[in-house]
Amino acid sequence: MATLQSVGRKILTYISPSAKEQSAYFKITRDISEAQFYLGNRFQEIYLWQEVADRDMDVSRIENLLYGCSFHDDEVAMTEADDDFMSKK
Repeated sequence: MATLQSVGRKILTYISPSAKEQSAYFKITRDISEAQFYLGNRFQEIYLWQEVADRDMDVSRIENLLYGCSFHDDEVAMTEADDDFMSKK
């Protein structure tokens, strides 16, 4: 009987710091978008904006993603909007 040699092994992948940062901006943007546009939950929106301030994130970058991208679930559209914004900074 053969045993699997790969049990318990994990494939490690490298994620660059800029990709991690972009992912964090996408997540907070999606959360704010949901609170503001879909749920209409002002308290959650205020909490999320406070998190942005606490993490010293770029507000203009988040606003660009909120209003410069029609579909926040579309990773490609978000990436294009963010890359365009960052190239102009």
